[in-house]
Amino acid sequence: MRIASSILLSLLLPPGLDAQPADPVAEVRIDLKPRTEPKSALAGVVTLRPVTGQGEVVRLSLGSEPLVAKLPANTQWLLDSEIPGYWSPEENVSLGSAGGGGSTAHPLVLWPTGKLAGSLKMLDSGEKFPKSFEVRIEPPPGKPRGSEIPRGSVICPVDDQGAWTCEAPAGTLDLAIRAAGFIPHYRWGVELAAGKTLPMGALALKRGASLAGWVEVEGGALEAGKCVARLAPLLAPGHGKPDIEARLRGAALERTVNKEGFFQLEGIAPGTYQVEVRQPGYAPSTASPLEIWDRAETVLKQPLVLRRPLTLDLSISPPLDWLDRPWKVSVQRRSDFSAGLQPGSGFEGTADAQGRVRVPGQTPGSFRIEVADSQGNGFYSATDTRVESPEDTKQSIEIRLVTVQGKVALGKEPLAATLWFGGEYGSVSVRLTADEDGEFEGVLPRDGSWRVQVRAENPPLDTHVKAAVKANDRGEASVDIVLPDTLVFGKVVDEGGRAVPKAQVHLSSVVSGTSLEAEEDGTFELRAIPEGKVILSARSSSPEGRLVSDEIILETLDSRPVGPVNLVLRRTKAFSGRIRSRQGPVAGAMVAVWSLQPSMGITESVRTGLDGRFSVNVPGKAERVAVVVSPPGGALKAFEVPVIPDPVVLQVTDEGGNLQVLLPFSPDEAAEAGLVFAVLQNGVMLSPSVLYRWAAGHGTDFQTSTGIQVPRLAPGDYEVCAGPTEITEDAEAAEWKSQRATCVRGFLTTGSTLTLELKKK
Repeated sequence: MRIASSILLSLLLPPGLDAQPADPVAEVRIDLKPRTEPKSALAGVVTLRPVTGQGEVVRLSLGSEPLVAKLPANTQWLLDSEIPGYWSPEENVSLGSAGGGGSTAHPLVLWPTGKLAGSLKMLDSGEKFPKSFEVRIEPPPGKPRGSEIPRGSVICPVDDQGAWTCEAPAGTLDLAIRAAGFIPHYRWGVELAAGKTLPMGALALKRGASLAGWVEVEGGALEAGKCVARLAPLLAPGHGKPDIEARLRGAALERTVNKEGFFQLEGIAPGTYQVEVRQPGYAPSTASPLEIWDRAETVLKQPLVLRRPLTLDLSISPPLDWLDRPWKVSVQRRSDFSAGLQPGSGFEGTADAQGRVRVPGQTPGSFRIEVADSQGNGFYSATDTRVESPEDTKQSIEIRLVTVQGKVALGKEPLAATLWFGGEYGSVSVRLTADEDGEFEGVLPRDGSWRVQVRAENPPLDTHVKAAVKANDRGEASVDIVLPDTLVFGKVVDEGGRAVPKAQVHLSSVVSGTSLEAEEDGTFELRAIPEGKVILSARSSSPEGRLVSDEIILETLDSRPVGPVNLVLRRTKAFSGRIRSRQGPVAGAMVAVWSLQPSMGITESVRTGLDGRFSVNVPGKAERVAVVVSPPGGALKAFEVPVIPDPVVLQVTDEGGNLQVLLPFSPDEAAEAGLVFAVLQNGVMLSPSVLYRWAAGHGTDFQTSTGIQVPRLAPGDYEVCAGPTEITEDAEAAEWKSQRATCVRGFLTTGSTLTLELKKK
């Protein structure tokens, strides 16, 4: 399987390279572990349900021990039980390959139960009693780790008169009582005795949406009546009509946070919101965007933490830029709830003549700090500066100014062009201009290796090259950039051979990628492409839908044009599905999809709707696709599924584990050596960009001093590989992995950390 373009440019290996022939069947033995000794023989049923539709539901009756099931290897199952007098949470059972023989033991802890009982009262006239509702069980905070009852739920049936009763694990419980479409009820610290019935009284049900969350105070305590949660519609950047904006701000809801730190806002109209918690003497804590659904509850997955405000004190050296003008500075706090930035935080402006910037009133956390010269060139970027205490507030920024001059040429001819050291859209990006003689000069923020984007009009080209800038003791450097005089040309046509105007043509190499728009007659020319193997493809949209071409591997050489190449656009087809968890449809999940059979680097990313559904276009010849799901509040999960007309149902889980990868090289060393680094989950690769956003959204540094780390990944087989960057044909891929790459693998279980260490080959 060859390396597809979008995968290659993300420093990935193609999915499926690690697939090994697997035995068809694995055996799992369920070992019952009652927390209390049963007074009589246990009766009931243990059920295993396939997560991805691989296999039939398996029911094992107690009394016919041992409880053993033979299931397809390399699959995942949901395990639950119906045993009178005992309860267990629904669990994931992950089966690896069947090699080695024997059974895999899975302990099933059984908790003794008591009964909850009560009645329902409908507040809206004409409402009928629901047939059942869910009681979500949470361990109260502060319990010693390992002693608490695990998270889970029970379903309580309701009779025609509104009376209900159900079994729940005995112990001290926090309960969230949720009937679909009604505002939930909460009961904290409920004491339920084994074998006893606890009256819960009458629960009044009211239709509407709600938001619930917790507040914590770092180094302090909640003040009764002074800590307030405020929910307001989220406004996009910009300024609208003052009266409309005033009405939006006036639509805010406020509630006092109770002494336990809990708040609940009810009766909310559907929409997108921001919640803010304030208490005198502390920096406000916010979460956004929050999607509030009609007649549903949104629960914050993490507590809002109030911290003492801090003042950031930045000091830049040299104090002025290379034009003796003040530096432009941007400071923004990173969101605790996503991989983005916190709206309205930080500072935008200039440093003073001494190179200092003070940013008061900041909530502790992680900050993005950027410094640009007076012309807007990015000279410094720190994307994850941790400021957690007063000792962290003083930040010194050292910028080494390097004066650079040089020439740019296309083959042997000088080239007038615009150059961006760091790329046009890089966080560190310096724009320089080469004249008709190809000569340029300017100032860079450092020496060393640079990725340089070169754009010219005559001949038209837009490409990337690597340049080594080596400064002397006086901070001066000279560098010549010679672009290879390569050319790939051709035409984009449809399946009838007709020209497709304005199609997007994409070319990728091991160095970079570039795109251009084909002419009205479908023709295209790509120049100054790095020598070696490249991948060429095209795509377009039509009234009939999206069109894509196959990916073609070509080899380019200096002064030897390649072409004409015909890129034939073919129709795509719809691939759709629904993401579900134990709680039901998963809204707001990010879903990335690409073709595995045949291997193509055309990737689609979409977000699920309120019903958990998604739909993307895949190449018409795609038979199997990879689907990587990033579910909010769940564990990141990769799937390999067939392309079928009907929507697929993909089950994700709340529980996961952590992955730690120890690397023998730094990211800079890997880039210098041209190494590819990839993480595969159950044989499906996980994009580094997806993993980075996932880690950042959970407040974790993706890169560490020793490698990388990623939280909340679904249980399963993991493999990490590193090797030289190459574009290979399908037949060469296995040889590349076995002979030129270094790989290590392991199995990640729920609640654990899997550490994989790569060694130099």
